[in-house]
Amino acid sequence: MSKKTIALIGESFGGTGKGLYPVEISKSINRISKKYKVKLFMRDTANYSSKFAVKVKTFKTRLRVIAGLGYYIPLLLKLKRDKSIDLIHAYDEKTNLVATLLNKPVVTTICDMYPVEFNRFPMKNFFQLIYRLLGRCDQIVTISKNTADKLIKKFPTFSEKVTPIHLGVDINRFKPGYKKDKKTITIGILCSEDEKLVEVFKKILLEYGDNVKVILGGRTIPKEFNILKSFSNVTFGGFIKESELSKYYQNIDIFVYNTNIAAFELIPVEAMSSGCAVVVSNVGALPEVVQEGAILTDNTEKGFYDAIKKLLEDKNLMLKYKKRGRKRSKELTWDTCAKKYMKVYDKVLGLS
Repeated sequence: MSKKTIALIGESFGGTGKGLYPVEISKSINRISKKYKVKLFMRDTANYSSKFAVKVKTFKTRLRVIAGLGYYIPLLLKLKRDKSIDLIHAYDEKTNLVATLLNKPVVTTICDMYPVEFNRFPMKNFFQLIYRLLGRCDQIVTISKNTADKLIKKFPTFSEKVTPIHLGVDINRFKPGYKKDKKTITIGILCSEDEKLVEVFKKILLEYGDNVKVILGGRTIPKEFNILKSFSNVTFGGFIKESELSKYYQNIDIFVYNTNIAAFELIPVEAMSSGCAVVVSNVGALPEVVQEGAILTDNTEKGFYDAIKKLLEDKNLMLKYKKRGRKRSKELTWDTCAKKYMKVYDKVLGLS
C-alpha cells in the first residue's frame, strides 16, 4: 500500500518553539511511519532545507495589511497543483485559512490563545474571526490541555474536534553532559523579562557568595538586571545560539523559568532533558507539562527564592529533581508527539 501524503504548511520553520514542531514532527513521521509521508511547505526565505521541504516562492507587496498575501496566494496555488496530497496539516490559525480553501481534509494546530486574549480592538476582533473559522477544518490539535480548555470555552462548538498533543524534545540532543565547574552550583535562566528575579538572585548571591554562580542567557534581559553586574560570579551570556543550547544547559545545576502565561514552553523541558533541576512558575500549561519533573512555584519573588533555596540547601533533593526531569522528558519525545498526530490523521482519513 502506498503511503498517504501529508502537506504540512506553515511559514518559516526551524529554530525554536512554534517554528520547530513542524520540522521535528515531519522528520519523525518520515522516519517511523509505514503509512504516511510528509511534505513541508514553507516560505522561500525559510532557514531550513530537507529532501521533504517544498519552498514556496513569495512576492512582496507595499501595503502591510496585505503583506501575507505575498506568501499565501503562491502557497494556495502550489497546493492546488499538487495532486499527491491526501491531507493538509496547517500549523496555525492563519494557514488554516489557506488549507480550508482546498477540497482536502484539514488538521490544524493551535499553539495558544494569545491573539484573542491579549490583543485590543480591532486586532482582537480580527483574530476572533480567524479563530472562528477553525470550525471549517476537520480536527484541531492544541499543544496543551490548557489551550484546549480555553479554545472550547471560547468556541464550545469545537469541543468534538479538539485533541491536545504536547510538543516534544530531542532527548538525544538535550541530555546530561559534563559540567566544567563541579565545585560551584550554577543557576541559569533564558530570556526572562520579569525583573522579580533580580531581587531573588541578589538575595541568593549575598547569602551563598562564591558557592553559587548565576548565568543570565538571552537577548531580552531587562535593564533592571544590570545591578547584578557588581557581582563577580554573575555572567551575562547574551543570545545563545541554537547550536550551543545543549552545552549551556549541561553547565547549569538549577534552571529557573518564570512566566505569567504559558501555553507550552519548550525551554523548561529542554532544561529537564539536559539534567537540570528545574524551577518553573505554576501557571498555564506548565503544571501538566512538567508534572513531577520540576518544582512548581508561585510566580512571586518569595516563591522563587524559597524554591531555589530549598535546592541549594539539599543536594539530594537537587539530584532527585535532576533525575525526575530527565525521566519526564523521555515521555515527551518528538516520536511520541508524531505518533499521536498520526492517530489524528487516521481519524480524519477514516483509517483508524
